[in-house]
Amino acid sequence: NNRLSFDMFENSEFIKICNFCGFLFIDRSSPHSESQICPNCNSISRERVVFFSLLNFFYKSDNILINNNPLLKDKVILEFSPRFNPSKKRIYDSTFFQYISSDFEMKAHRGNIKIDLTNSKDIDENKNKFDIIICSHVVEHIEDYELALKNLSVLIGAKGVLLFQVPIVEANYKLLQELEYHGDNTKVFHRFGFDI
Repeated sequence: NNRLSFDMFENSEFIKICNFCGFLFIDRSSPHSESQICPNCNSISRERVVFFSLLNFFYKSDNILINNNPLLKDKVILEFSPRFNPSKKRIYDSTFFQYISSDFEMKAHRGNIKIDLTNSKDIDENKNKFDIIICSHVVEHIEDYELALKNLSVLIGAKGVLLFQVPIVEANYKLLQELEYHGDNTKVFHRFGFDI
């Protein structure tokens, strides 16, 4: 039953079903969004929640599995700065009409193309091109994040869906005055709050 998308308690551990590959596993990791790794396909919790939201909320589907989902067969998807995962990429390539990844520096993450969300030329070249855009934990690293958000809407087709995540680490937005870097040595400019 695809409705096994919930977490249930068993001896203080979570049993999870991976909505990328359908694998059931016991999660013994921390609740951080970059842990809770599926031992079969290596997807992490923040990736799984993006697609649960996409299929459940936007497409009103009980079929929450990504792999070869017929609802996604005709979709062109763009993912910004994806975490490298060959298993996930294989699932994307077999599921979507076209999967495209972008990275600004082409260093820490692997991308097919380079799209700078603050560069009008990059935006114009890709205008209205994508059915689904995943922008997860990216805009806190972009100095002019408001322009980046505006340009994300330009990239999406008429009936497209943007799946957007930022870390919420403050009650309200805060422009960083001190230097801060994330694990992949990417500078952080903003700390977002619930007011985003």
